[in-house]
Amino acid sequence: MGRPRRGDDDGAGNVAHAEPDRFAVDEFARMGEAGDLFTEDDRVELIDEAILKMTPPNRIRCPRNRGNSRRGVARCERTAGGAGLLVMNRFRPALPPGRWIMSHVFARLLTVLALAALAPAAGAQTATSPAAPRTPWGAPDLQGVWDFRSLTPMERPEELAGSETFTAEQAAEFAEETIRRRSRDADTSDRVVPYNDFWFDEGTSVTTERTSLVVDPADGRIPPLTQEAVDRQAALEAARSGVSSHEPTPGGFVEDLGPGGLQVRCILGFNSGPPMAPSAYNNNVQVFQTEDAVVLFAEMNHNARVVPLDGREHLDARVRQWTGDARGHWEGDTLVVETTNFLRETNFLRGATTKNLTLIERFTRVDADTLRYDVTVDDPAVWTRPWTYSVPMRKNPEPVYEYACHEGNYGL
Repeated sequence: MGRPRRGDDDGAGNVAHAEPDRFAVDEFARMGEAGDLFTEDDRVELIDEAILKMTPPNRIRCPRNRGNSRRGVARCERTAGGAGLLVMNRFRPALPPGRWIMSHVFARLLTVLALAALAPAAGAQTATSPAAPRTPWGAPDLQGVWDFRSLTPMERPEELAGSETFTAEQAAEFAEETIRRRSRDADTSDRVVPYNDFWFDEGTSVTTERTSLVVDPADGRIPPLTQEAVDRQAALEAARSGVSSHEPTPGGFVEDLGPGGLQVRCILGFNSGPPMAPSAYNNNVQVFQTEDAVVLFAEMNHNARVVPLDGREHLDARVRQWTGDARGHWEGDTLVVETTNFLRETNFLRGATTKNLTLIERFTRVDADTLRYDVTVDDPAVWTRPWTYSVPMRKNPEPVYEYACHEGNYGL
């Protein structure tokens, strides 16, 4: 069940074909005034091939591509317009077994700088930027690989109730505490930890000013469950008492594998939904686009949702599919995708939805490096009202790699 790792080799220079594990610096930093933002001497130093160090103060240093899978690669870019926004995508080197460490001070500093950079950009996200590329036929170009990892919580934490946005200090503290709390390397319990921190790719900072991904309701919280959903949840908990998340409900195999069943059977990835939401790793989607269709290809579990744009009707309501039946259209420069006809639950929020789900996804190319993903979830069998969340996706220069789910697992 081990997850393949990008960059592994067999000693003869044959690099494994597996998904990239991204780490450390993926966020944006404000780097001063107009002019050159970094010099030829600027670089990020790798200490023991694992620890990122930032020197001198207030400048991020970027190395040249070493071209060595054992040392890692860094790429630095500056956005157009001289706004001083630096985007860094860094990929984890293939290290020997063991833990890697990222300085919490570095994470805090990145978060503060990220929010400083986000502040002037927030208004720009209300409309498509002139810098956003377009296709030869004139539509916004949504194509590419998009990274949607984030430490911004789906719901606003209770301790931040009433605070719609983070201050820079709050954001830094929240990111540091989240990284500390989620660390598997720091786990001192007696439980079996299947993967250490090396394998996780949850992000290193919040990616919006908001204190939640949920934007509607205004309190940043998911609406209450319906009584039907409460009763269904209670019955499932009772039936699964003493059963782990990756085991079938007693007497329920194959129809009821429990909340983690779809990922156990490699049917849907736990972050691909639909809808997509930031999670533990493989937070990437690749978008392909023609005049008549858009394809949403999730890195995990490599499922492709084909979205016709030609105005055809939805399938007959009796035709049900795991990822539903999607139809798309343009509203100005925003691609709107409506999906219905779900077979049953998806992997969103650990199988919370039902076949009654109607999903509205909006894709807006804000600028060359940002794709805003707005999602409205409407399942009257689960929640008392529709609700909406928003995730800024960042352009990823790397390709999507194969996600070999449970390769060689004869238990399937």
